[in-house]
Amino acid sequence: AAHFYITEWEFNILSQSSHRNFLFEEIEQSIRQEQKKYRGLDSVKCLHDSKKLKDFVDIAGQLRFQQRWSHLYRIPRTSVLGHMLIVAVFSYVFSYKTGASRERRINNYFTGLFHDFPEVLTRDIINPVKKSVEGLDDLIKEYEIQEMEKKIYKLIPEEWHEDIRRYTENEFSDTSIRDGSLVKGADDLAAYIEAYLTLKNGIKNESLTNALESLRDKYRNREIMGIDFEKIYAGLDKEREVQ
Repeated sequence: AAHFYITEWEFNILSQSSHRNFLFEEIEQSIRQEQKKYRGLDSVKCLHDSKKLKDFVDIAGQLRFQQRWSHLYRIPRTSVLGHMLIVAVFSYVFSYKTGASRERRINNYFTGLFHDFPEVLTRDIINPVKKSVEGLDDLIKEYEIQEMEKKIYKLIPEEWHEDIRRYTENEFSDTSIRDGSLVKGADDLAAYIEAYLTLKNGIKNESLTNALESLRDKYRNREIMGIDFEKIYAGLDKEREVQ
């Protein structure tokens, strides 16, 4: 059901910017037929009947079009939405490897999945800018919280608010039900792989090289909850050297 809802969402975007022909009509009919199979699901009914939830999905979908490292030429390019999914998957796998409880695995996964969600309101402000002025990073975080309060929480049920705040505010802090430091490790690893793949594909860039060195130094001789991040980075570097 989720697959066909998002397929329709993507199709509607394409139909607004492309010339409609007989293929469009055929695809549209196919999507409609598939969606009918899932109309009886309570979750589908809830989404279909709520304009606010549809707006929330539309806003989240914008992260597909926001580029990571937007100030640099990269191959492949990475969307913020794609980055969030990778961080979520890493967070879950690492949580599973550490023997975390089901609740912690779920919270770690969803923290990874939503940790950059506020960027849909502020855009991807590059790290050099955040670090260029003392206190700017904190101001940006405060602004993100304010914008989330004004524009996002009014679109979702109140019972979701506590969870979304957990996933988007102080998202890298360790709590009794979430391993924020592990999610941060996953976030940094995803960033490393993004830079690593660009260099592997022949794009030479000093900023990316410096980012790799900085992350390697950060995780040298470091484990998080038994996950040896230095070993993971060393494995990637070894593969790059072989190639």
